[in-house]
Amino acid sequence: MYYNEWLGAMSEKEQLDFNINGYGIYDFLLGDDKPGKVKDRKFKDMPMPVHMVIKHKNQGKIESHKWFFKGFCEYMQPEFVQIIDCGSIPLWNSISHIVMHMERFTDVGGACGEIECILLEKKDDGAEVNFTESVLMRAQYVEYKLSHYMDKAVESLFGFISVLPGAFSTFRWECINGDPLNEFLKGSKDEFADINSIMNCNVANKYLAEDRIMCLEIIAKKGSCYIMHYIPGAKC
Repeated sequence: MYYNEWLGAMSEKEQLDFNINGYGIYDFLLGDDKPGKVKDRKFKDMPMPVHMVIKHKNQGKIESHKWFFKGFCEYMQPEFVQIIDCGSIPLWNSISHIVMHMERFTDVGGACGEIECILLEKKDDGAEVNFTESVLMRAQYVEYKLSHYMDKAVESLFGFISVLPGAFSTFRWECINGDPLNEFLKGSKDEFADINSIMNCNVANKYLAEDRIMCLEIIAKKGSCYIMHYIPGAKC
């Protein structure tokens, strides 16, 4: 049963009474500038459809992208598509910040924000983070800052980002649909594929980091002139 059909199967009173952890069906929570706070304004006339897919067999990250792009996007024909890793926590306005930038600059085919790592003081089990773990986390934090403030900022100046991270990136569907997407999905495992058409080492190496091949294909797309931007204000 589809989500909208499920809503139709419930009476209006049941829909109003239904809630999970205090949030109703039509709640669309927007973040607040204060830590740990959210706005609870309800948009009852603007329900947000949610489609959930659980794969029968885990065949890798790119195969999940194949489900997303070929299974959903080709059917829905969206203007923009957002990919984000499980566990990534964008700020309340990060995604809309990127989308508004791409709406303003129509030649931007792909964009990414700034990814930060959380500096934990305690582990999930409540134990304190020791000195070595603390140093490693801070080293990764500095590495992320340098890669964004120096590498991506300079690359964005020339309109080409070498890596749009799969953890938090936005694409213009019109831009990636076609050759860029087909090349991007070549690295996916296919249980029905011809066993004789195995990639050689040189070709397989291109698809080791799937987010790199997409960037190249966006720039090289025939008959188009798309660029990529880094949006420093969109943090995740």
